[in-house]
Amino acid sequence: MKKYIWVNLLIIFVLFNVVVFLISCPRSSDAKRKGPVQPSAFVLTHPSPFAATKVKAEAGDATAQHNLGVMYRDGGGGLKDLEEAVKWTRKAADQGLAGAQYNLGWMYDHGKGVEQDFKEAFKWYRKAADQGHAVSQFNLGYMYEYGQGVEQDFKEALKWYRKAA
Repeated sequence: MKKYIWVNLLIIFVLFNVVVFLISCPRSSDAKRKGPVQPSAFVLTHPSPFAATKVKAEAGDATAQHNLGVMYRDGGGGLKDLEEAVKWTRKAADQGLAGAQYNLGWMYDHGKGVEQDFKEAFKWYRKAADQGHAVSQFNLGYMYEYGQGVEQDFKEALKWYRKAA
């Protein structure tokens, strides 16, 4: 008899929790009655990372311009726009930011947001490589080895591969 009491109590406990859960869950009809969802106070007082970065980029911050270019390239902030990515990356690259110079070279190398142009890719990789950017140094080695955007030169290729290592 005691065994059945515990089983019944367990069943009642489980059913009670299921009912409480179902009552607390919002229903699709609730959204229709209440109108649009209001943003929380946190959202109203704290701009998104995308918006904050854009404000800094528009003020001329090279790092923010580079980050904004990456966000547009990869779709950060919900917007993927390769033309905007090139625009903001170029602004940062023109200010001498090695990472932006590499990214702009990569965009020309792969034809992302611009026409594929190995000479232009080489130019931007070289600017970043001269600042010690290892991936750009490797890419220069590759371009010299295969004659992309520059005349093929195995000695130069080896020189840049060694710098990258």
